[in-house]
Amino acid sequence: MSENPNYGQDLKSIRFMVTDDDHARLLIRLRHNKVNVAQFFRAVIDGMIEEEDNLMEFFDKYVMEHKIISRNRFTKSLKLRKKGQEVLEDFGLLDDAEKQQIFDLISKEFPDL
Repeated sequence: MSENPNYGQDLKSIRFMVTDDDHARLLIRLRHNKVNVAQFFRAVIDGMIEEEDNLMEFFDKYVMEHKIISRNRFTKSLKLRKKGQEVLEDFGLLDDAEKQQIFDLISKEFPDL
């Protein structure tokens, strides 16, 4: 990705402003669930990167309701994501659960490895 040998290791700060009411309500919800702010945002970032289904569904709904992008561009984006998923399935790439199952089978068959 980058010529920088530390790429992926350097930490970056993400900052934005919210109202004091939204901030307080977020903190209350997070404390109720015993999650701190950093854990929450890391979870959201991980979910976006990994394209977690529930988060993507929420995000798609948010984008459309707030008219962040045009309906035409939104539709094209959805088609591209679906096509990408189909390509991954066509190539038979294994997800983490499938890889773990294979390793479990190998360890049962060859316990000395």
